[in-house]
Formats: sequence, structure tokens, C-alpha cells
Amino acid sequence: MMQFVNNVIVPYVNGIRLCHSKTQKVIAIFDVFEAHRGERLLDLLKANDIVSLFVPATCTDRLQSLDPSVNREDKEQLKSHFHDWYSAEVINHISEQEDGLGKLHLRTL
Repeated sequence: MMQFVNNVIVPYVNGIRLCHSKTQKVIAIFDVFEAHRGERLLDLLKANDIVSLFVPATCTDRLQSLDPSVNREDKEQLKSHFHDWYSAEVINHISEQEDGLGKLHLRTL
């Protein structure tokens, strides 16, 4: 998260401030995931005059505007890819196990 703030958020904010004004207020909205609440991260945001706000747990779909729109498709694709990968891993593991009758071979559908 520190790298993301240093490499993405801060340069973006600085560019916005150049175009508008050096006193442009900036708010970073995070969920309450532990990596978003670390002291070093909050200090870094504060040092760059970025105010951090936290969305209460289980409320991101209502209060974080990108979650139900832009992020939804990405999250669904990530979940689908994980399920495909995990299913393949389980099938591979099962097919390698001896069941007393020789190897059990499964095929993917």
C-alpha cells in the first residue's frame, strides 16, 4: 500500500494540484482493511496533505462509489479465475492420489 501511495496516489495528487491549486483538498477513501490503517501509511498521506476517510465494515457497497460499479466486474473476474484455478488444483491433487485400486483419473468438464 505504501508503494501504491508513493507511486500512484501522490504523483496523481501532485498533478491535480498543479492544474488547479496547490491548496486543493484531497480525500482518500479506504475500507477498514488493516493495510489501509497502518500508522506509516496514514503518516505518509498526512505528509502529502491527503485526508484519509474510512468506510465502516460491510458498507463499501453503499459508501465507496466504485465498488458497485467499476470494481464489481474486476472482483467477479478475480473470483472466477480463483475458482477455476482452485478447482484445477483439487482435481490434480485427487488424480495423483492412490485409492487402493490404482490411480483415480478425473477429467475436467
